[in-house]
Amino acid sequence: MCMNSNGSAIAVKKTFTDLPQKRLTNFQISVNSFRKSPTAMFGLFLVLVLFIVAITAPLVTKYSPTEMLAKDRLQGPSLKHPIGTDELGRDTMTRIIYGVRLALRTGLFSVGLSFLIGVPLGLISGFRKGFLDDLIMRIMDGLSSFPPLILAIATTAALGYGANNALIAIAITYIPTFARIARGQVLCEQEELYIEAAKSIGARDSRIMFKHLLPNIVSPLIVQASLLISNAILAEASLSFLGIGAQPPAPSWGTMLKTSAGYMTRNIWMAIGPGTALFLTVLGFNFLGDGLRDALDPILIKK
Repeated sequence: MCMNSNGSAIAVKKTFTDLPQKRLTNFQISVNSFRKSPTAMFGLFLVLVLFIVAITAPLVTKYSPTEMLAKDRLQGPSLKHPIGTDELGRDTMTRIIYGVRLALRTGLFSVGLSFLIGVPLGLISGFRKGFLDDLIMRIMDGLSSFPPLILAIATTAALGYGANNALIAIAITYIPTFARIARGQVLCEQEELYIEAAKSIGARDSRIMFKHLLPNIVSPLIVQASLLISNAILAEASLSFLGIGAQPPAPSWGTMLKTSAGYMTRNIWMAIGPGTALFLTVLGFNFLGDGLRDALDPILIKK
């Protein structure tokens, strides 16, 4: 309120633009950017559904993924078996649902393992430089010279067939990716003033790398990890399709697709079910990765 020339009170209106605006943090900017992306939210929805299905698999279906019912073999969709049955009478939907567990375990653990190995190697390589940098990068060059699937096949053949060995083989193929990204980011960041300040007060190299550098370079690494999860799931399905990944009767989507190839004319649902599940899973993680890449873009955050 204020007084006019006649001494009467008048109200002073303030518009919203006159009020002080609170500056958003980088995290809030990233979250808002992610929420505004329809594809990112759809990808997040698909990924959350996958995790819920994996956790509640015994509650979603009453069948066992390995239970064989000879009298129900090669049936089409029905109320009893919504996506039909396979050549041994096993419920296809049940095997797809339990296959989510194997797919997520392979994607998360293989990418996580390659992250835990590749990122420290990249940090050390970029920070130390010199002979150690050359040695680590030449090893990464050697691993990168092989196509990822070929390297995974060779590693699995050396370790032995099975889902766990396939997981390790897939992890080895992604170590160079994380090492190179981490090294490139370190080379850009280590000339910043906060690194010079840490060195000037006598901070140990390990503290500078993991306490100061790593938190500032982790964004592109997280984005790359989210994108590689879908590649890892595809790689596991490919290895299982070739017969060197998860072994029967494990409910792997790749194994299911391999088996369905011989029954396409009798029951196409054996292929449609796991194929659709694989497509939606890869689509979900790709959309999520694209959304994270846009949300964590440093240029967007600075704006």
